[in-house]
Amino acid sequence: MANAYRIGSLVGTAMDGSAQMTSRTPGVCAVTGASGYVGSIIMRELQQHMPVVAMARHPQSEADILWSLESDQGIAKALRARNVKTLVHAAWDMRANSLKEMEKTCVQGSAALFDAAVSAGVERIVFVSSISAFEGCRSAYGKTKLMVEKRLQGSANTIFRFGLVFGDRRAASSAAFGGKCKIAAYCDDRERALPAISAARKNTGGIYPARR
Repeated sequence: MANAYRIGSLVGTAMDGSAQMTSRTPGVCAVTGASGYVGSIIMRELQQHMPVVAMARHPQSEADILWSLESDQGIAKALRARNVKTLVHAAWDMRANSLKEMEKTCVQGSAALFDAAVSAGVERIVFVSSISAFEGCRSAYGKTKLMVEKRLQGSANTIFRFGLVFGDRRAASSAAFGGKCKIAAYCDDRERALPAISAARKNTGGIYPARR
């Protein structure tokens, strides 16, 4: 079983839970897919360390941003108005079941999101990808995740290729994956997870877990 690490490390939170941020410019973190399983865990963890807003189809508060992968409305103004400096993109259209559908919604929607983020002055983007994404992959899911990865340029950006995500959804409010919620990806022990954690904390960007 993979040892757990705090999902807050995605955007620079120290592993011990302290609010040690390494972003060059303080600001707000926006999270897409905040109503999903992984996205909700990210939201709840990050809220303990920094201001966070959700980007959702059905906003739950005035601070949240109305957005979806199919949205054709510009959101750069909304991101700029909320001083968003970090974007965690965890949304994905799981209803799409063909390569054509995923390209239309997930790939094009993600590309538009990244363009809006850059236009709004967002300094760092974290994309929640999958270990299914690699050159030569055959699944539509893996192919489109890889397409989105290639749209994400910049040394400050980070891509996490998660593997199996499992746990009790009721435990999603837990601050750390040290409880019941864990991600089984590249790391089968804590030592192997450290490169990804360190890179996230130091804002060095890259793809994690790296394929061997």
